[in-house]
Amino acid sequence: MTPDTVSSHAADWFEALILIVYAYGGFESALFPSGEARDPRKDAPIALCVAVVTATFLYVALQYVVIHILPHAAATSTPAADVAKRLVGSLGGSLLTAGILVSLYGSLSANMLETPRLTFAMGEQGDFPKFFAAIHPRFRSPHLSIAAFALLLTAFSIGGTFRGNAILSAGSRLFVYAATAAALPVLRRKHPSADAFRLPFGIAFSVLALVFTGLLVARIQIRDLIVIAAAFTVGALNWLWARRIPSAPSVLAANGVESGL
Repeated sequence: MTPDTVSSHAADWFEALILIVYAYGGFESALFPSGEARDPRKDAPIALCVAVVTATFLYVALQYVVIHILPHAAATSTPAADVAKRLVGSLGGSLLTAGILVSLYGSLSANMLETPRLTFAMGEQGDFPKFFAAIHPRFRSPHLSIAAFALLLTAFSIGGTFRGNAILSAGSRLFVYAATAAALPVLRRKHPSADAFRLPFGIAFSVLALVFTGLLVARIQIRDLIVIAAAFTVGALNWLWARRIPSAPSVLAANGVESGL
C-alpha cells in the first residue's frame, strides 16, 4: 500500500519539531524525587538515556505502522485507533481508545502528584507565597498547591485546544531547557571539580541546544509567546518578592533529615 504524499513547508517542519518537544517532555520530572535515590549522580543519567531511547523506538515504530497501514494517514485525527480498527475490527479500536484514556489518566495523575510538590517546596522555602506550603491536616498532602494546579489545568483545557496547549507547553519547556543549557558552561567554570556526571563534549551540546531552542522559539506564534511572556513576568515579580524575604528552613531540615539519605 502506497502512503499519501503530503507537501510540507519549513513552517510545518518547525511546528512538528515543537510538538516532538512536547512528546518528549516530562523526562525532567523524574529528577524531582532524585534526592530520595541512593545514587542519583550515577543512576539518573543512565535512566534518562534508556527512557529517551525507548521512547524514540516506540514513537518510530508507531509512526511506521500508521503510515503503512492507513491509506490516508495524514487525513485522520485518530491514527492509532484507526489502525486498530483495520487490524482487529471495531472492538480493537475501542480497546485501544480505552487504553489511550487510561494512559492520559495516568499522565494527569502523575502531574497532579509531582507538580504541586514543586510549588509546595517553593512555598516552604520562602520562594513562593506561604499558603502553597499548606498541608492538609488529615491526608498530609499539599492540598492548596494541588487545587491551584487543578484550576490552572482546567482553565487551559477549557480555553484552548489540545494542539494549542501542546505547543504552548513545549514552548515554555524550550525556555527552561535553554536556561539549563546556558547554565552548563557557567557551572563547569565555577565548579571544575564537582562530583557530578560529566557528559563528554558538554559545551558543544550546550551550544547546539541553544541554537536549536532559539530556532524553535522563533517559530512560536505571537499569542503563545504572549502567554509565555506573561508567565515569565509573574515568575520574575515573584522572584523579586522572594528576594526580600529571608528563606525559612524546610520541615525536613528542621527535623534534621538530609536529602538523599
